[in-house]
Amino acid sequence: MSEQPNPELDAILAKLDVVLKQADLHPILKPVLMLMQNDDGAWWPEGMPLERVTEVKGLIDDAMTDKSIIKAVYDLLQGAAVVGAAPGGTMAGAHLVRICNDVIHEKKLMAMLGADAEFAPGTVEKAKDITGGAARATPRMVGDKPPEGTLRIDQLGGKRRM
Repeated sequence: MSEQPNPELDAILAKLDVVLKQADLHPILKPVLMLMQNDDGAWWPEGMPLERVTEVKGLIDDAMTDKSIIKAVYDLLQGAAVVGAAPGGTMAGAHLVRICNDVIHEKKLMAMLGADAEFAPGTVEKAKDITGGAARATPRMVGDKPPEGTLRIDQLGGKRRM
Protein backbone atom coordinates (compact mmCIF):
# COMPACT_ATOMS: atom_id res chain seq x y z
CA MET A 1 0.00 0.00 0.00
CA SER A 2 1.15 3.51 -0.65
CA GLU A 3 2.18 5.80 2.18
CA GLN A 4 0.20 8.76 0.79
CA PRO A 5 -2.98 9.79 2.60
CA ASN A 6 -6.02 8.10 1.11
CA PRO A 7 -9.36 9.48 2.37
CA GLU A 8 -11.30 6.56 0.85
CA LEU A 9 -9.13 4.01 2.68
CA ASP A 10 -9.35 6.04 5.89
CA ALA A 11 -13.15 6.00 5.65
CA ILE A 12 -13.17 2.22 5.13
CA LEU A 13 -10.86 1.69 8.10
CA ALA A 14 -12.98 3.96 10.29
CA LYS A 15 -16.08 1.99 9.30
CA LEU A 16 -14.25 -1.25 10.10
CA ASP A 17 -13.37 0.10 13.56
CA VAL A 18 -17.04 0.91 14.19
CA VAL A 19 -18.20 -2.53 13.03
CA LEU A 20 -15.62 -4.32 15.18
CA LYS A 21 -16.57 -2.28 18.23
CA GLN A 22 -20.32 -2.76 17.73
CA ALA A 23 -19.91 -6.52 17.28
CA ASP A 24 -17.61 -6.67 20.35
CA LEU A 25 -14.86 -8.35 18.35
CA HIS A 26 -11.25 -8.62 19.48
CA PRO A 27 -9.00 -5.81 18.20
CA ILE A 28 -6.65 -8.38 16.63
CA LEU A 29 -9.15 -8.84 13.82
CA LYS A 30 -8.39 -5.52 12.10
CA PRO A 31 -4.64 -5.99 11.57
CA VAL A 32 -5.15 -9.65 10.64
CA LEU A 33 -7.72 -8.72 8.00
CA MET A 34 -5.24 -6.19 6.63
CA LEU A 35 -2.49 -8.82 6.52
CA MET A 36 -4.77 -11.21 4.64
CA GLN A 37 -4.99 -8.81 1.70
CA ASN A 38 -2.45 -7.95 -0.96
CA ASP A 39 -1.48 -4.38 -1.88
CA ASP A 40 -4.52 -4.08 -4.16
CA GLY A 41 -6.92 -4.90 -1.30
CA ALA A 42 -7.77 -8.37 -2.65
CA TRP A 43 -7.57 -11.54 -0.58
CA TRP A 44 -4.42 -13.52 -1.23
CA PRO A 45 -5.66 -16.03 -3.80
CA GLU A 46 -3.08 -18.65 -2.91
CA GLY A 47 -3.02 -17.96 0.83
CA MET A 48 -0.86 -15.57 2.80
CA PRO A 49 2.88 -15.23 2.29
CA LEU A 50 5.00 -16.70 5.08
CA GLU A 51 6.04 -13.25 6.35
CA ARG A 52 2.39 -12.34 6.89
CA VAL A 53 1.68 -15.64 8.63
CA THR A 54 4.56 -14.87 10.99
CA GLU A 55 3.08 -11.43 11.69
CA VAL A 56 -0.33 -12.95 12.44
CA LYS A 57 1.22 -15.43 14.85
CA GLY A 58 3.08 -12.55 16.52
CA LEU A 59 -0.23 -10.72 17.01
CA ILE A 60 -1.70 -13.87 18.51
CA ASP A 61 1.29 -14.16 20.86
CA ASP A 62 0.60 -10.60 21.98
CA ALA A 63 -2.99 -11.62 22.78
CA MET A 64 -1.56 -14.48 24.84
CA THR A 65 0.29 -12.04 27.07
CA ASP A 66 -2.79 -9.93 27.79
CA LYS A 67 -4.91 -13.03 28.55
CA SER A 68 -7.40 -12.48 25.71
CA ILE A 69 -6.11 -15.30 23.52
CA ILE A 70 -9.28 -17.39 23.59
CA LYS A 71 -11.50 -14.50 22.51
CA ALA A 72 -8.91 -13.51 19.89
CA VAL A 73 -8.80 -16.98 18.34
CA TYR A 74 -12.59 -17.33 18.50
CA ASP A 75 -13.07 -14.00 16.73
CA LEU A 76 -10.38 -14.88 14.18
CA LEU A 77 -12.26 -18.07 13.37
CA GLN A 78 -15.43 -16.04 12.86
CA GLY A 79 -13.46 -13.68 10.61
CA ALA A 80 -12.07 -16.65 8.67
CA ALA A 81 -15.60 -17.85 7.99
CA VAL A 82 -16.62 -14.44 6.66
CA VAL A 83 -13.49 -14.09 4.54
CA GLY A 84 -13.91 -17.64 3.21
CA ALA A 85 -17.44 -16.79 2.04
CA ALA A 86 -16.31 -13.54 0.38
CA PRO A 87 -15.54 -13.55 -3.34
CA GLY A 88 -11.93 -14.66 -3.81
CA GLY A 89 -11.43 -15.26 -0.09
CA THR A 90 -11.68 -19.03 0.06
CA MET A 91 -7.94 -19.70 0.33
CA ALA A 92 -7.24 -16.77 2.66
CA GLY A 93 -10.06 -17.87 4.99
CA ALA A 94 -8.84 -21.47 4.93
CA HIS A 95 -5.30 -20.36 5.78
CA LEU A 96 -6.56 -18.33 8.74
CA VAL A 97 -8.51 -21.35 9.99
CA ARG A 98 -5.32 -23.41 9.72
CA ILE A 99 -3.34 -20.78 11.65
CA CYS A 100 -6.00 -20.72 14.39
CA ASN A 101 -6.06 -24.51 14.55
CA ASP A 102 -2.28 -24.60 14.93
CA VAL A 103 -2.45 -21.97 17.68
CA ILE A 104 -5.16 -23.93 19.52
CA HIS A 105 -2.91 -26.99 19.60
CA GLU A 106 0.41 -25.20 20.21
CA LYS A 107 -0.90 -23.04 23.05
CA LYS A 108 -3.13 -25.82 24.45
CA LEU A 109 -6.13 -23.49 24.46
CA MET A 110 -8.63 -26.27 25.07
CA ALA A 111 -6.93 -26.98 28.39
CA MET A 112 -7.06 -23.26 29.23
CA LEU A 113 -10.83 -23.35 28.92
CA GLY A 114 -11.07 -26.01 31.58
CA ALA A 115 -14.00 -28.28 32.30
CA ASP A 116 -16.21 -25.43 33.50
CA ALA A 117 -16.42 -23.94 30.01
CA GLU A 118 -19.31 -26.09 28.83
CA PHE A 119 -21.33 -25.58 32.03
CA ALA A 120 -22.44 -22.53 33.98
CA PRO A 121 -19.44 -21.01 35.80
CA GLY A 122 -18.74 -22.82 39.05
CA THR A 123 -20.95 -25.83 38.29
CA VAL A 124 -18.13 -28.35 38.05
CA GLU A 125 -16.55 -27.08 41.27
CA LYS A 126 -19.88 -27.34 43.11
CA ALA A 127 -20.30 -30.91 41.86
CA LYS A 128 -16.81 -31.81 43.05
CA ASP A 129 -17.58 -30.34 46.48
CA ILE A 130 -20.78 -32.36 46.77
CA THR A 131 -19.24 -35.64 45.66
CA GLY A 132 -16.00 -35.08 47.50
CA GLY A 133 -14.15 -35.03 44.19
CA ALA A 134 -15.00 -38.70 43.58
CA ALA A 135 -15.33 -39.74 39.98
CA ARG A 136 -18.56 -41.60 40.80
CA ALA A 137 -20.80 -42.02 43.80
CA THR A 138 -19.77 -44.51 46.49
CA PRO A 139 -22.38 -47.25 46.97
CA ARG A 140 -24.09 -47.50 50.35
CA MET A 141 -23.36 -50.34 52.72
CA VAL A 142 -26.06 -52.80 53.74
CA GLY A 143 -27.91 -51.40 56.74
CA ASP A 144 -27.08 -47.73 56.01
CA LYS A 145 -29.96 -45.30 56.02
CA PRO A 146 -31.12 -44.67 52.42
CA PRO A 147 -30.58 -41.19 51.01
CA GLU A 148 -33.44 -38.73 51.42
CA GLY A 149 -36.08 -39.00 48.70
CA THR A 150 -35.29 -42.60 47.75
CA LEU A 151 -38.12 -44.93 46.84
CA ARG A 152 -38.27 -48.67 47.23
CA ILE A 153 -39.91 -50.71 44.52
CA ASP A 154 -42.76 -51.75 46.82
CA GLN A 155 -43.64 -48.08 47.39
CA LEU A 156 -44.44 -47.44 43.73
CA GLY A 157 -47.95 -48.92 44.16
CA GLY A 158 -50.39 -49.92 41.53
CA LYS A 159 -51.03 -53.35 40.11
CA ARG A 160 -48.52 -55.01 37.88
CA ARG A 161 -49.79 -55.92 34.49
CA MET A 162 -48.30 -58.58 32.38
